[in-house]
Amino acid sequence: MSEIERRKRDHIGIVLSGKARHSRAAGFDEIAFRHNALPDCDYAEIDLSTAFLGRQLRLPYLASSMTGGPEVSEGINRAIAEAAQEMGFALGVGSQRIALTTGESHGLDQTLRKLAPDVPIYANLGAVQLVHGMGRDQAMR
Repeated sequence: MSEIERRKRDHIGIVLSGKARHSRAAGFDEIAFRHNALPDCDYAEIDLSTAFLGRQLRLPYLASSMTGGPEVSEGINRAIAEAAQEMGFALGVGSQRIALTTGESHGLDQTLRKLAPDVPIYANLGAVQLVHGMGRDQAMR
């Protein structure tokens, strides 16, 4: 197992263990909304759909770059792809560094497109890979 794959696997493991912690709040505790009820609003008339990357979405939401690379991420990405297809939101898979450096896709190939044929799927490519000589051909894999 490469150092990159070990690091990515550790990232997933810490989150799944429930031990992931942060030391700073996001600041949402500082925000208070003034109550403004909308009793006459017909929620059935609200249309949240939008177009993104040439595809129509039912929700303006991106499940973005959660995980990519290690074999353990395959099941996670499959579940998110199925949810994206069912709910109509875009899917961004995480770092493609392992796939670009080792050639191992671990389910990040056409498998996700088959599970989510109607929603945009994009991948996280690090700028550092471009600096190290990877270019358009690798990005288009």
